[in-house]
Amino acid sequence: MACNCIRAIAARRSSNSITPTTDGSDDILGPYPPAGPDWQKSIRKDVTQALIGVEMESPQPQVLAGHWGQIIGIPVSTGKSGEPELKLPNCNFTFIKGPSDIMSGLTFKVADIAAVRDAARAKGCAASVDSFLLGGVTFHLVA
Repeated sequence: MACNCIRAIAARRSSNSITPTTDGSDDILGPYPPAGPDWQKSIRKDVTQALIGVEMESPQPQVLAGHWGQIIGIPVSTGKSGEPELKLPNCNFTFIKGPSDIMSGLTFKVADIAAVRDAARAKGCAASVDSFLLGGVTFHLVA
């Protein structure tokens, strides 16, 4: 279920006629072409329980937040540290200042932080107590 947050954006974009719709896209476990057929078989609730945060970096975080907010029809709010934020029902998008427009972080609720971190470290990822770096994206882990 980790892609619920991204699927919600895709479904919202589709309902706003920005992109073509996918039949059944309102079903959180329904068709999701980017993930391939039968993607649901790869869900490991014993490991990853939910994607709860996305961190977007930009030289102009307020502008990027406004752009995404307009696309998905959600007003921009202010996060705990004063950063622009979009609050979806199951996930928050936070926009921080950085040198380029990138997705810089994902926060996942996991069953066992140490097990996920150690598995990432075993695959060669740099890791800290509750996060690891993969492909330039920091994966934050919460229980």
